This record gives sequence, C-alpha cells and structure tokens, in this order.
Amino acid sequence: RILFVGYLRPEKGLDYLLDAFETLRRTRPLKLTLVGGSDRATGSEALLRERIGRSPFRDDIPLAGMLDFGEPLFELYRSHDLFVMPSLSEGTPRTLVEARAFGCPVVATRAGGIPSSVEHEVNGLLVEPRDAASLAAAIERVLSDESLRTRLIDAGIRGSRQRSVEH
Repeated sequence: RILFVGYLRPEKGLDYLLDAFETLRRTRPLKLTLVGGSDRATGSEALLRERIGRSPFRDDIPLAGMLDFGEPLFELYRSHDLFVMPSLSEGTPRTLVEARAFGCPVVATRAGGIPSSVEHEVNGLLVEPRDAASLAAAIERVLSDESLRTRLIDAGIRGSRQRSVEH
C-alpha cells in the first residue's frame, strides 16, 4: 500500500505518481491512497479525479480527502508500506518526517528542500522529478528489497526523532 499526503495540485507531481503506480499495478496487487485536497479554485483536483476515473485501476486508488494532523492520518502512515512525495516543486514538507516517524519508508523527488530531509539510500530514496519510470523503479525497490526497506525504516525513525520537538 502506497500513500501520498499533500495538496492535490499539478506541482505535486501526481500525474507521474499515477503513471508509476499504473506501471507497477499491471504486475502486482497494489493500492495508492491519496490524502489531501486543493485549497485553490484551479480545477486541479477535479482533473485529478477525472484522471483516476479513467484509470483501469481506479478501484485501487482511493481518495481519502483532507485529514487533520491526528490519529486518522497517523493510522494511514502506520498502515501503508511506502510514502511517496513525487513533487516537481517543493519546500521541505513535514509529511516526510511524519511518514518516517511512523515507520513508513519514503520515496521522493530531488525537488526544492526535499534533499535536505531525505538522504538517498540512507533514510529514503530520491529520484529526479518528472520521471515516472525512475519513480516506479524506486517504489519497486522498496517494496521488494526487505533489507533496504528495514534500513530505510530504522534510519527514518531515528532521523524523525532528531527533527521532532517530542523525542
């Protein structure tokens, strides 16, 4: 189970995540949960919903809507196997720390401040933005390499504790 948490906007790279998901879903059972909404009247959320509606795997892509910081969101981090941040443009999203704090390994793009939070091959995997094939390969690596997955989870938990006010 793959998780995305963030605004449902074009700059979040969700089209690339959907392409990567569809590629992987053709060969294995997967779910992609999207948490978030759009705070702007751009129509981007409606376009995303249309795109998902056209997907042959639409039943495996639930939209959870906006969730406040709290137990329902924490349970999603705990219950998913991987957190993906496919951004094209980004600050330093706190969701990367949140995911790792709950033992959810991270795959993200080298966009904006993400590399200041995710160290490639240490506490997550980084790929170039706008590259669905590389994103799919990184997702597959984390899902299929248990040794890598365990290393990323352990380093992610340790690192998130260092970045948290509450240790």
